[in-house]
Amino acid sequence: MPPSISARAPDPLPRPVTGRARARLVPGGYDITRLPLAVPPAAGEQLASWLARLAHRYRLPVSGLLSELGVAVVAGPAARVEAHLAPHVQTLATAAGLDSRPPGTDCGDDALPSQVARYLGAYHGRGQVAPDRTRFCPSCLAETGGIWQQAWAAPLNLVCTTHRRLLVRRCPACHRARFTSSAWMTHDNAPWVCSEPAPGQHTPRTRYQVCGHDLREAPAPPVDQDVAAVQLWLHAVARQADDDPAHVIRACGFEVSHADLFDAALELVVERLGDVKHLTRPGRATGDLLDAVLAARAVIAQPDPAAAGAIADRHGLLHPAGPVTPIGPDHVLTKRRRNPLLAAVRLTSLRERLPASSQLVFRTGSDNPRYPCPTQHGAPSPAPGQARLAWIPQLLWPGTLHPWIRDSDYRDRAAASMLLAKVGSTRPWRLIAIDLGLPASFTVHPPNLVRHLRRTGAWPSVLRRLDEVATLLEATPPPIDYQSRRWIAADQDLLVAAVNHTRSLLCACHGWVSTSALVELFWSVYTGGDLRLAAPTEGTLLNPDLYHRDDEEGAHTDPTADPDLARFLAMVATAVAEAAGHNPGEPLTWRPP
Repeated sequence: MPPSISARAPDPLPRPVTGRARARLVPGGYDITRLPLAVPPAAGEQLASWLARLAHRYRLPVSGLLSELGVAVVAGPAARVEAHLAPHVQTLATAAGLDSRPPGTDCGDDALPSQVARYLGAYHGRGQVAPDRTRFCPSCLAETGGIWQQAWAAPLNLVCTTHRRLLVRRCPACHRARFTSSAWMTHDNAPWVCSEPAPGQHTPRTRYQVCGHDLREAPAPPVDQDVAAVQLWLHAVARQADDDPAHVIRACGFEVSHADLFDAALELVVERLGDVKHLTRPGRATGDLLDAVLAARAVIAQPDPAAAGAIADRHGLLHPAGPVTPIGPDHVLTKRRRNPLLAAVRLTSLRERLPASSQLVFRTGSDNPRYPCPTQHGAPSPAPGQARLAWIPQLLWPGTLHPWIRDSDYRDRAAASMLLAKVGSTRPWRLIAIDLGLPASFTVHPPNLVRHLRRTGAWPSVLRRLDEVATLLEATPPPIDYQSRRWIAADQDLLVAAVNHTRSLLCACHGWVSTSALVELFWSVYTGGDLRLAAPTEGTLLNPDLYHRDDEEGAHTDPTADPDLARFLAMVATAVAEAAGHNPGEPLTWRPP
């Protein structure tokens, strides 16, 4: 046979000596590292559902599919597996040949779960809510080819509004919930087939027979139009709170934000269920949850607080001794956050029956009663909504409660200052009296004043006026720190030295030649108090009769009306402030506008 004369084959291309050789791409742009058959995820589909559909397309169990894709994961419940696969979702999408958004990232309308989590964190100090991935709609499974929607796992999502049926949680044959064990990963079943063990098998560590029931045929109780409407209402309120939480609307006759309206609904649901843990417990009866949501909507849908309070009483909600709207004791009121809408509804219905101290604490003199702010460790004191003691003099400013309290009655004016300090605050009367520089025994005067005002029918007007003054002080705080002044003026030697120093700079003014008289007059003007009410301590000035007059003619005499005397007292105040390290720019006196 003659030798071959064909051309010699070319030498192969040199390969790198070090490193791992990469697989070449097939001509035409086809990537051999990707799965040949792509199963795109549906909008709002759960990651576990997509994995089950993809594995079933290749007739593999989910664990086998993940092993082929190079993702090592231990078979377990869907929630744990999805948490483990969260960093690898993009890798799975690329390997599965997906060019769209990775599976499990399109949550659809996730306003309800995010708002439930926000409510639990704000009102109960709890973190994220574990989704319940076991609920499903048999009709939706039949129409979509076994797609498990992300919305079914949302808390309080109990009804399929498309088919008006309750969502089912357990297989009717084996009474087990899908995705709660590792069975969904270890068997090659269709996504609509129950992969849990069949009933009656209790032998561990052996292969078991799969239930195999078609979940598309599971019975789902139908619901009426009202139940479907309340589910849509809950989704709508959650969506509003998620899109624009600060937007203000009217509900039950009050202005409330979208976020507070949604929180009010969940507060009523939690109170009806008895405990916050029932809000997200998967095993909770669907009927109980629906009844709670229906009752919450019935209360919130009322046009005025009286009707809302009546509906709440009918359903056993907003109980005065309950966890949502308690009226005492004081330490319970500030234990946690209170919903402003529910507080206004309940306190409005109880305002006439509350004692005077509770009326001040809950600010029932305003059109929007409310609870004191909750106590927070490390937060600045006092909390918003209550009058600071530094804003209030020992004697309430003259004319503030005219004509109900005479300016000449210094005891009633001191009691009125204590009433103002009680607005929006749970501080006890004894502490208020001591902080205002009054004797602890003076705590009997505010209740006596309230009884007198009630006998004369003036208490509602006084209560409203006190709330107006507290609101004014909070909006425009006084330029004077009365509390610091009371501490500074307790040093008699400092006041005497300041008066003598000022007298050395000025001549004797308007006949006030006695140093003790000038010191006593300065103390009353500087602190806004009265020496006849000062607590007897060492160094306290105890000779007030030199300048006080109880007759009507002298009751309205203002020491600062004399220009020379006002200048002298202002210079003394500057000297005292500089010596004590206080703000020297404060005015000598101030009155609310």
